[in-house]
Order: sequence, then C-alpha cells, then structure tokens
Amino acid sequence: MKSASHSALTHLVFCDEFGNTGPQLFDSTQPIFAYAFLVLTQSELPSIEAEVRSLYQEEGLDLSELKSSRLWATTRGMRRYLSIGEILAKHNAHICMSIVEKRYQACVMIVETYLDPAYNEHAPPEVCHPIYRQMLADAGYNWLDDACLKEFLAAVYADDPQLIVDVGRRVSGRLRLHPDDFVSHAAASMEVRADRVFRYSQKRPDLPTNSHIPASQYLAFEPALARLDEVLEVLGVTALMVRDDDRQFGDLLDVAFSYAQRLDEIPAAHAYGAQRKLTHILGCKDVSSTAEFGVQLADLAAGLAGRVAVAALLQRPLAPAKRALFETWRGLLLPHNVHYWIFADETMPRVVSALLD
Repeated sequence: MKSASHSALTHLVFCDEFGNTGPQLFDSTQPIFAYAFLVLTQSELPSIEAEVRSLYQEEGLDLSELKSSRLWATTRGMRRYLSIGEILAKHNAHICMSIVEKRYQACVMIVETYLDPAYNEHAPPEVCHPIYRQMLADAGYNWLDDACLKEFLAAVYADDPQLIVDVGRRVSGRLRLHPDDFVSHAAASMEVRADRVFRYSQKRPDLPTNSHIPASQYLAFEPALARLDEVLEVLGVTALMVRDDDRQFGDLLDVAFSYAQRLDEIPAAHAYGAQRKLTHILGCKDVSSTAEFGVQLADLAAGLAGRVAVAALLQRPLAPAKRALFETWRGLLLPHNVHYWIFADETMPRVVSALLD
C-alpha cells in the first residue's frame, strides 16, 4: 500500500473493472474495457452494507458476494441491482469511469510503438501533443482493417522486434496514402528499425511499462485519477483508493497512482498526457474482493456502465428492464468531462450519449 497521511481521510474510492481480456484486445464479446471508481463517505459504508443485506434477506437469500454478471442475468437479480442503485443514491455515492474501446486502443498502441519521440528522432514534434496523437490513432482506426491490427497485437505480444518492424512497414505503407498531409507525413516517419523500435518490455524513465499492459492503459488511469482528484477537491474531501488484489489491473492502478504522485519529478510528463499531481487521493490499498463489500459495489458499477457502453458501441438496444435498471444508476455518474474516454471520434458520441444523456 502506498499512502500519505490519512489523518484527514473522509472518503473511500472503491475500484473494479469490466471487460478484462488481457492482451487479447480483439474479443468480439468484450469490445470495451471499463474501470469504475466508486466514491463513498467512509462512515456511510456500514449503513449501505446493512441495507443491501436486508434487501437480500427480504427475498430469503444470503448475501455472499455481489457480482454484476449474476445480477444482470435474471429478472430477480436486476430488481436487486436496481434497488442497490437506489440505496447508493440515497447515500450520495458518485461514480467516475475510465472507459476504453479496445480496437481504438490498438491504434493508440501503434502510435506509441512507431512514433514515440523518446525513441524515434524523426517523429513529428506535434506527436507530443494529445490532439495530434489522437488524430493519428483515428486515422489508423479508419484506415487499418482488423487483420492488420490483430497482426500488430500478436507481434507486440510475442515481443519480437523484427515482427513489430515488419508490421510497422505495412502500416506505414497504408497510412502514407492518407489524404491528410500530417498523417501521411507521420506515417513516412514511423520507426521501423529493429534496434530502435519501441517495445513494451523496454524501460523508459518517464513512464512505467509492462510487456502485457500497453502504455495507453497506464495513461488511461493517470488522467482518470487526476480527474477523480479534482472531484474530491471540489467536494472538499480526501480519499483512500481501495482495489481488488487478484486482478492485474489492480497492480496497474498502484503504478499509475505512484506515477501521478511524482509528476513534478518526471521530465516532460505532461507531454505524455499526465495532468496533475494528486493532492486529495491519499493512498492506494489492495484488498480481497470477496471480503470487501465496497469493491463488490464497484464491480456492479463497472459491469453496468461497461454493458451499457458495449450495447451503444455495437448499436444494440437494451431491453426495457435493463434500461430501467440503468436509469436508476445513471444519476450516480459524474459529468462527462470527469470520466476518461479512449474512443474513436466516430464511436464516442453514441457511447457518451448512452451513458450520460
């Protein structure tokens, strides 16, 4: 556990994920990765748990563990899901999300791999700016087919620099034909030498890496933490993050938290997407989800937001009962600009609309 002084601690932020398929981003049933940050007043948690237990007892059930997948699967489960949302609303809970469209994430990874200015001296200087990185990722999303993206992900997962270079040449050749001059110029500048190409197992001084976790996911967490920290500042409270200890993304959250705590020590951190040093999130603690009721509630938040996002992305309408269930939870979601989104320009509007309108 990494922490500062907890003397002023008033809130807890429980964390859990939905849609984790590890490095295999192209799972048609899980095109979204969602991570929920559920903000609760520390003193309210016992009352929330007592009310949820009472809800189960009314149906003659024992509350062993809350799981989104179980409640979502049955009519009775959805009724309980809805009631839990009402309980959380009564206790002034808030939800902040980090939501990633995995296909778009693969395009972000391509930009990071071949146009990282820390490794590619020929990369256009604009690539340091998030707007231009997004422009390049959108170009890849619209111009590269799934076969090409899967080939790239397989090469990265194999951690074979020559395979990564070979795929890079094909990607560069396609994107050089793009009608936008900046995109075509950047494509011509892609690094395709095996001794220079950025691989995810390489160390770099300003951003932690892991061969199975793309840098884009680290950056999906750090800005989300920065925005969560801003929310806590507006509320005038401090919080401890509590996350599941048996998931790979829990460790990633620890790293992102540590990274955000020392932004002022990292050269050019803001050029790579970092936003602000944390001041109101005081620590990051790991627990067992089976023993921590708050993490189970975060599982419900992540599962519900993730499933609604998937339905919107795939343009599949929700059944009326599921829509009514989500409407009960919708009021817990913080405004659009608080959440962190990694989506293509063409898909983001309908996902944001489904979750927040």
